[in-house]
Amino acid sequence: MTELKRFFQDLTLGRPQNVGPITVVPLISDQHFSFQKPRHEDVSNRGYGNLMFKNSTPDPVLVPAHTVYMTKRQSQDHATMEGLIVKKGETLDYCKATCVQQSTGGMMTGSQEKVETTLPIILRERAFNKRENTGDSTGYGRLWNDITSYNAGYGIRGSGGGHYEYFYDAFEKTMDEFVAEFELVYNQVGFIVFAKNIVYGIERFPSPGYLKSYYRSLIKGCYGAAIIDLLRQADELQLKGTINVPVNMSGSVRELKRNLARANERFDGRVKDVVTELIFGDRGKFEKSAQGHQTDFMLFENDFFVGNVLVQADGYPYFTFVAREAQLKGVRAGREFKI
Repeated sequence: MTELKRFFQDLTLGRPQNVGPITVVPLISDQHFSFQKPRHEDVSNRGYGNLMFKNSTPDPVLVPAHTVYMTKRQSQDHATMEGLIVKKGETLDYCKATCVQQSTGGMMTGSQEKVETTLPIILRERAFNKRENTGDSTGYGRLWNDITSYNAGYGIRGSGGGHYEYFYDAFEKTMDEFVAEFELVYNQVGFIVFAKNIVYGIERFPSPGYLKSYYRSLIKGCYGAAIIDLLRQADELQLKGTINVPVNMSGSVRELKRNLARANERFDGRVKDVVTELIFGDRGKFEKSAQGHQTDFMLFENDFFVGNVLVQADGYPYFTFVAREAQLKGVRAGREFKI
């Protein structure tokens, strides 16, 4: 059995940031790892279900799980299905990618302008479960039906079926506004995302610089989509576990400031209690694990999360754990994870 606390040995919690129903808890560490993000000009493909990553940087390159590369011109958008490492001076030929733009043809070239984002959170568990590629259209198009049904849930029925960009284009403005509400703090390398009474995801990156370069595309694509889900499905999800801390509004301005400060302290304390329960409780225990596409990565899953972890001798430079779809709907046999 593997426990989540194993991956938190060098991490401390920052002060929670709250926007509407979403709370983000920064993960802070002074242990940093030397990895670069792929340069867009070094990303291409040679066929459907394939992505090529060239490393032209002085350090190893980390490709986070479920990264989507979209182009403005005629070529198929693709996504990674798990985390990847590209060693210095090498080119990785990744043949387990998935096409996320069903009816568009053409190959992606390094010279094309690209938009980088992340699959929406519900599609991330499905990508985890479908990470193997059979080599035919059922392989490289294995998320098409999922994307089509996902889009249909928002009334998006563009031609060609499984087109992730239909959702992205429809809600880009809303997701941009959501991203702008959160700020990175000193030595932040990751974060935990709460949505009302559910832990949506846990993300850790090699360094503050890496997180800064990838933060916008991850928050926007994965968790920006989550805020849209919450706003649209609040009645269905029956989310009743938000943290509400009452504030005494009577008295002088000085007394009001003191009351607000105390309320913030209580809010922070409650969030940290939930994180502690998450890390050390049953939700942080994983009995199922497997080796990833590369031996550097391990895959973890339990009833609550699916996860992808980069394992090195000196620590865990990258991990991502996202809630299973049943958790996002607040459905599970037994008690809910309430705050």
